[in-house]
Amino acid sequence: VEESQLYPAFPSPMSIAFIKIYPLLTMLNAISTLNKSELYLQLGRDRLEEADILMNKLSPVECTHMALYYVMGLMNLGLLDKHLPDINSFVEKVVGYWSDINPGSDYFLSGIAYAYIVQLAYFTGRADLISDNMIDRMVGAFRDLESTSENRANRPYPFSYALNVLAE
Repeated sequence: VEESQLYPAFPSPMSIAFIKIYPLLTMLNAISTLNKSELYLQLGRDRLEEADILMNKLSPVECTHMALYYVMGLMNLGLLDKHLPDINSFVEKVVGYWSDINPGSDYFLSGIAYAYIVQLAYFTGRADLISDNMIDRMVGAFRDLESTSENRANRPYPFSYALNVLAE
């Protein structure tokens, strides 16, 4: 990303760490499907170390988007215990971000954060962390997305994410 100066576009401002980790975690999940995936993890650089560093640089709302992909990648690679020895603390921290994120403030970054939080909790067996207040706030935020024409036009995006996790 830095070498080419070609940064992906997102509808909300994102940190350089987010821009770098999104394709990295996608690649780690793809690598996990290969035979001898360990060979590709270190090819040219240590991709897991890079992912660990970038995860720690994300803002809380950015972390909600990437935490599930991070956990899935580590789990698929069989390296969850090595890189997240206390998965419960990690999940509790990420799920705990809900109270500081207003899902009605914008349709993308904050608007879909709760869906990622809920998916992470379900995926890791921590559905106990999902509270009624959290769900009420996620669902109630759709009326707040009337605030701008852009949010109104893109409201189906967070709505589809919410509907998907609530149906699970």
